[in-house]
Amino acid sequence: MEEGELSGIVIRKRNLTLKMLEFYLWLIVGALIPIQAWLDIYNGRASIGEVIQVRIATILLGASFLLLPLLFSLIFGNLPFESLRNRVKRKRFSRENSASEAIDIQIPQENGEVDIDSDMAPEKMLSVYAERSERTAKSIYSRAGVYLRARLIKS
Repeated sequence: MEEGELSGIVIRKRNLTLKMLEFYLWLIVGALIPIQAWLDIYNGRASIGEVIQVRIATILLGASFLLLPLLFSLIFGNLPFESLRNRVKRKRFSRENSASEAIDIQIPQENGEVDIDSDMAPEKMLSVYAERSERTAKSIYSRAGVYLRARLIKS
């Protein structure tokens, strides 16, 4: 393996670890917000119906913390903090490269996307466009599904 391939593997592994940590963070926070309700049920201080009636706000807040990363990833394709990390990374990269006087700035693509070049073979260019359109269609379809589900729940 080349050195570039190894660094790419390390970066992907690091991103996957950060993504898992973020998911677990959302899960823990969503479970800890209604902790008083859990304790009331566990200790037998009140029945489940009474706990739901009294602590409905904290239960709904905890549920929203559990649903937020799921909906965000369905709509935008990333978890919330992952999107912030990517935005900061893009701004830092553009700020570093804006100081240089380079004419052709190539922003590295983390998702393995190939840049279109005028010297590229037509077959290769067509396959790149097909991959991009497939990814765009999947993104639109998943967003439409989220909006449809939200509309059904609202009705």
